[in-house]
Amino acid sequence: MTSPLEMTLLLLLCSVAGIVVFRFFNLPPMLGYLTVGIIVGPHATGIASDTDRA
Repeated sequence: MTSPLEMTLLLLLCSVAGIVVFRFFNLPPMLGYLTVGIIVGPHATGIASDTDRA
């Protein structure tokens, strides 16, 4: 199980990477945040698990 600090840093790193990729293709940064949230969230790859349902 990951600590809250590790999870926060992982989400921050993924968000920054998503923004860089989307800005490279001249797309709005909001799409980068949404895409990262979908990919990292509990329903896609499950990297960030839903702790409230545990």
